[in-house]
Amino acid sequence: MRIDRLDPSEMEEIIRYIMNEAATIVNRAATIVPVLQHLPTMHKGLLDTLDMVFIPKQIASQLVLALALETSMVTVNQIWQIFRSVAASISTHSRLIGQLKVEQTQSLSQDEWMDLAEQIDNIQGNDVWRTERNCRLYESEKNTG
Repeated sequence: MRIDRLDPSEMEEIIRYIMNEAATIVNRAATIVPVLQHLPTMHKGLLDTLDMVFIPKQIASQLVLALALETSMVTVNQIWQIFRSVAASISTHSRLIGQLKVEQTQSLSQDEWMDLAEQIDNIQGNDVWRTERNCRLYESEKNTG
């Protein structure tokens, strides 16, 4: 369709149609603009509603707290292990016990393993119960007879 071949009435009709469409678009835009102005408020309201329904902030804060506690406990445990390792390398008793435990893992018989275990108990003071007559762990002549 060529514009130079239109008669004036058709041209007027086309111009009116274009003007009406432009007015419709302007009217729609006028109704959208106030909505766009309130978009941040609506966005906040939507997020508040989601917070009330799903409580993600509380869950996220609990997860962060749990992660922080777990991380701190792992860190404290690692520091404690390092401290024990350093203390063991300084202490004569700890070095001797470590050496006996290594020998225990390399022992070839149960008797050899038991002898090493008794030596470790003696160094650590875990054999005191054997000298007490009234200890429930020790089968003395008084307890067996």
